[in-house]
Amino acid sequence: MKKKSFYLDFDEQKDNECPSSLLIKLGGQLATFLSNKSDFIVRKSSKTKLKLFPRKNTILRQTRAMDLIVKSKKKEFERSSYTVEIAKKWNIKILIYEDTCQELKLRL
Repeated sequence: MKKKSFYLDFDEQKDNECPSSLLIKLGGQLATFLSNKSDFIVRKSSKTKLKLFPRKNTILRQTRAMDLIVKSKKKEFERSSYTVEIAKKWNIKILIYEDTCQELKLRL
C-alpha cells in the first residue's frame, strides 16, 4: 500500500465507512484527479442499471423533475463507464469498494 496512488470513483460524503482514512493510515496516497500515474481506482460495483419509465399504450407525460432525474442517472452511468474505459486504456487496476474496505480492515 505504501507509495501507491488511489483514485476514489464515488462520493465519499455519502458513505459512512470511507476507505480514504484507512488508505492514508496504510501509507497510500489519494489522487484528487484521475491520471495515468494512478495505481488503482476504487469504485462502487455497478450492479444497478439505468431504468427508463415503462411505456404503455397511452402517452406518459413526464414532469420536468422526472426528466432531470433520468438525465442525471444517464450522466452518472456514462461517467462511471467512462472511468472504466480510461482505466483499461491506461492499465490501471480497478478495485471494488466493498472488497477494498474488507481488505483494508484486515491489514490494520
